[in-house]
Order: sequence, then structure tokens, then C-alpha cells
Amino acid sequence: MDDPQSTAIDAFQRWLVQLRDPDKPAYTYIRRIEQGFDAKRCDTKKVLRGVRVADNLVMTRQLMFFQLIGRKKTRALSLEEVAKQYVLEDIQTVYRDAMDTWKNARRKVS
Repeated sequence: MDDPQSTAIDAFQRWLVQLRDPDKPAYTYIRRIEQGFDAKRCDTKKVLRGVRVADNLVMTRQLMFFQLIGRKKTRALSLEEVAKQYVLEDIQTVYRDAMDTWKNARRKVS
């Protein structure tokens, strides 16, 4: 029987692979919808940029996850931690909503 934790991690990994544009190396669709946050990344001390995919979770264009702690602090989360603490379907829904909003805004401009 499969371990539910490893199954959740595998599902997250498959989804993250789908977010990359195969025609453009290192390009993710997140660049289109990312925003800046007041918080600094805990690893580089640069301003955190990405998509808020849960109340306290941001996904960057490098497909890394950062947990927001208050307004200014962050903590990097491994894929294992994300799979354990969050539901993939919920994250996908938030991501899809953000992407749909971006697409609709572009249609209105065109």
C-alpha cells in the first residue's frame, strides 16, 4: 500500500513540472502573475516575489515555497513540508484563479 505522504509529494512534483514552459528553459508561468511582498526571503534576503497560494504560503517562480510569518519574516518549506501541511487541490484552485484573473485582464486590454 502506498504511503499517503509520498503520494502527496509525488502529486505536488507532477504539478510543479506542469508549471514549466517546455519551450523556454527556466521559465515558469508564475512570472505572469507574481507579486512582491513586504517580507524578505530567508535564504537570499531579497524581497519575496511569487504567488500567494494559501493564507501564509507563497510559491516563487523558482517553484520554491515560503511560509509567511507575520508581515516581514519567511521560512523556506521543503516540498515534503508543503505536502504535509497543505492540500494540493486547494493550492491548485488558488493558482488557477490567479491565472484566470491575469488572462481575463489581458483579454480586456486586447
